[in-house]
Amino acid sequence: MIYVFHLVDEPGAQELRLRARPEHKAHLAQVTDRIAFAGPLTSEDDKMMIGSLLTIAFANGEETEAWRAKESLARAGVYASASVLPFNLWPQRADFLREWAAHDQAHRDVQLAGGFARGEGPGHPEAEAQDRRVAWS
Repeated sequence: MIYVFHLVDEPGAQELRLRARPEHKAHLAQVTDRIAFAGPLTSEDDKMMIGSLLTIAFANGEETEAWRAKESLARAGVYASASVLPFNLWPQRADFLREWAAHDQAHRDVQLAGGFARGEGPGHPEAEAQDRRVAWS
């Protein structure tokens, strides 16, 4: 069964999130073959990560909770709230992610042309764009 994790950060947890992020990504790598989709929730201006949305297949709720209990952002106290529920994924448009990736990159190119320094600072739009491009290719 697929479970959706809706995880919202504590206010001001950005620095803590960034410190725990390498371990978080390594923990996600252990279930890469079971991830339907996943990524950070961001502020409206897309400049800061404010949570996580993960959809991962597990055999049951107990396995899901055991995995979440070992997750570095949860252990570090990054999340203010966490909701984990079974999720019924219905078929999507096969081309949606490819089209959205192109749209998203065009939007980022406009932002960068408007004065953002490429790759500047944690949580910067370009700093996360490479991860998204790899995931959407």
